[in-house]
Amino acid sequence: MFIRFLAAVLVGAVLSSCATLLPEAPPPQANPGPYDGDYGVSLTYHKPSGTCLGSRIQAKFWVRGGVMGGYVNHPIAGNFIVNGDVLEDGRLRNARAVGPSTVSFEGAIDSGTWSSGSDASCAGRFITALIAGDGAGNRRAAAAQPPRPAAASPASSAVASVPIAISWEGIPDVLLGTLGYSSAGDGGMIEVRGSKIFCHGQWKQAPGGIDEGGSWTVSCSNGKVASGTFSSRGQRRGTGRGVDTALNEVKVTFGQ
Repeated sequence: MFIRFLAAVLVGAVLSSCATLLPEAPPPQANPGPYDGDYGVSLTYHKPSGTCLGSRIQAKFWVRGGVMGGYVNHPIAGNFIVNGDVLEDGRLRNARAVGPSTVSFEGAIDSGTWSSGSDASCAGRFITALIAGDGAGNRRAAAAQPPRPAAASPASSAVASVPIAISWEGIPDVLLGTLGYSSAGDGGMIEVRGSKIFCHGQWKQAPGGIDEGGSWTVSCSNGKVASGTFSSRGQRRGTGRGVDTALNEVKVTFGQ
């Protein structure tokens, strides 16, 4: 009887371990779509407590031929398998993560909102950044979009970029690089590197203007993704804080 019990326990453990396996991204296609690639994901959420999907998670999306896949792994709620379609303009269609509950994604592959059908208060924003793939299709798609008219801005007329430094808990180097301004001056790109790591991302000012600060996100060559907010001291100086998906603290300082 004991042997049968032990065998049942071992079989259950094996099945349980198999259930926790996360999918792997398929190889790139010979003719990639305009948004094909692997994306690091940063999730924020509104619910202050509980097991909301956005807390302490690991997540990864990928796109192959306009089909979206990936996973969200929550240490308490469990695994969610991502699937859906990415249209030619980057918008998501029927995008969801299926697991202990079903989570819906709305918006575009690079940013949007998510919500959980099991708990209406469990919702938030997601931001992705391309971390693997040639990116040529993505750049072609972006170049095909009509350019936005440039708005007059002290930031855009005076300076194209400023230095930025990122201190990341768990990474010994201080990551150094540049924070660039778009033609409108209300956002731009971030590029930093250390001795063994390269990161890129974006920032965007708050709707009320640069005086109210804004948000930022970066993804790195080692698979880490972080996001946070910043406060500004004028157009070209500021500090910020955030966390990565493992809740390591990230500090940002930029300006001249």
